[in-house]
Amino acid sequence: MLCDSLPAYTVDDAGLLIKGIRNAIELQIISPRFRPEIIEEQLQKYGSNARIQVRLFHHPTNTQRAFCAREGVLRKAISSAASAIAAGQPGQPPISAKELPELLVEISIFDDEVALPDGAVGRRNAVVLGKDGLKVEYGMHSGMLMPSYPVRNGLSKTGFLEAACESAGLGKDYWKQPKVRIYKFGVQRFIEETPNGRITTG
Repeated sequence: MLCDSLPAYTVDDAGLLIKGIRNAIELQIISPRFRPEIIEEQLQKYGSNARIQVRLFHHPTNTQRAFCAREGVLRKAISSAASAIAAGQPGQPPISAKELPELLVEISIFDDEVALPDGAVGRRNAVVLGKDGLKVEYGMHSGMLMPSYPVRNGLSKTGFLEAACESAGLGKDYWKQPKVRIYKFGVQRFIEETPNGRITTG
């Protein structure tokens, strides 16, 4: 169970977390006997429960190289996600020692999801553009868009709700249907400007 409101993480916190991700990937590459506890000890103070998403990008093209999401105690989620990325996942080959120095690391830390009310008006009014991300669930369908999505694409609240439904493989007007569950969430996102370089938030 996640907490209702996550701590406000700073850029300095993000620097330590991203360093932990890089260290875990590097150690996993060097030794198959790598113990995640080594990284968890370095991140001892990050004991809050959290849901995270770790992504790696090629620099300078910013094309995504790897992705992993985890939930649990933050320091354990960090080491678990990094180890999975290093070892490789379906559709994602293992990270090599040669390419790691050329990759950007991004971490997103999510707040709890809050269900939007039923009714088109209530759902539209509950969304705050630029602050809330959206998750849509209906049967076997699910999709998620980050808070930055409507800002980057110049969308209104209605447009954002429509796009979230389309991300789940649904028609754009499905957000009006009461059986479609829609959740909003906040997220703290940090990414390196250059590999091992300055970290920004947004």
